[in-house]
Amino acid sequence: MSQTAITAAEGPVRTARLTLQVRRAGDGPALLFLGGSNTDFRLRCAVMGSDLPQHFDVITYEPRGLARSDAPPGNWTMRDYAEDAVGLLDALDIDRAFVLGESFGGMTALHMAALSPDRVQALAVMAATAGGVLGGSFPIQDWLPLPPDQAALQALSVQDLRFAAFQAADPQAAAARHAQRITQETLFRASPKNAAGYPRLLAARAGHDAVALLHRITCPTVIMAGRHDGQAPLAAVARLAGALPQAEFRIFDGGHGFGFATPEPVHHLITAWTGQHNRQEATA
Repeated sequence: MSQTAITAAEGPVRTARLTLQVRRAGDGPALLFLGGSNTDFRLRCAVMGSDLPQHFDVITYEPRGLARSDAPPGNWTMRDYAEDAVGLLDALDIDRAFVLGESFGGMTALHMAALSPDRVQALAVMAATAGGVLGGSFPIQDWLPLPPDQAALQALSVQDLRFAAFQAADPQAAAARHAQRITQETLFRASPKNAAGYPRLLAARAGHDAVALLHRITCPTVIMAGRHDGQAPLAAVARLAGALPQAEFRIFDGGHGFGFATPEPVHHLITAWTGQHNRQEATA
């Protein structure tokens, strides 16, 4: 299913709340992608390398406080991140969109779909939990005081529970992966905006509890989990899926980054969402 990559356009978009750095590519129904807690397009943007832009008008952005997006004053909450997403749809004159959230973006997506259900045509959540009594994600704010090499090792070990066995089986390859992660951590922290905004984002993340809101999410929903993910544990993701009235639960054989590690998760969404869109168009 892989096809020729589509060139993305990128630039700042002023919303009613703040200015966000936005990347957009593709054609078709609107798909808003909400990325993880360390989103910085200068380092990577996996969604644009997937097949989603071949089928959708994919829109994503650097969250408040990170990279080139604004960092408003005050204490931020998950509601702020959800309202930022809705504000971007307003600024782009998009009434409704398919919404895909990964990790921290999945938490944001849950709040967005609950607080503004009329803006979400269908929802997909990768590697995220509901928080509260249903179980939360690993407290990655605990890694903030660590030097990059230790933070990188902690991240690798938690995000894929197979990493210790991988180290034992292939120390050289594991060391190379560790070195790559150290470089990634170092580059991310080198940005003054990230250094200041990331702890504030993680404080909002630490307060994530969408349990009381889940009954408001009635759109078609796909909840996706990685079998070996210790950051968004499989059992907690399963409880999230069980609490949603219209949720399909899918498990993939990967760690926290399973969503774009292989084509299967994206292809599942393409099949489900293009079919849904075509049926809606036919009956409109």
